[in-house]
Amino acid sequence: PTKEDAQKVFKAISSDKAKLLQTFCDIAKLGDEMEKANEKRDSKKFEELSLKEDELVKKLGAEYATLIDGIQNVDPQTEDGQEISSTIQALDKLCPQ
Repeated sequence: PTKEDAQKVFKAISSDKAKLLQTFCDIAKLGDEMEKANEKRDSKKFEELSLKEDELVKKLGAEYATLIDGIQNVDPQTEDGQEISSTIQALDKLCPQ
């Protein structure tokens, strides 16, 4: 994915605060829970959370899914990698704490 892809996803999610932003924030919460389940080596809980996350990702659409799947192949030290990371962090900041 490119920084333009990340910006397109950012605009789509942030412009629909009622639905898409809430879904994005729910995915972020699930990610935190998945990390804790992984640390506790609770594979059953991790798998359950992963399935919930997959359903939420589908709600955000193909562009988001493509971005998240492809981000693992982007070097975070490159300009694009830093832009993508910055864009995702900006979305995170829109989530209620």
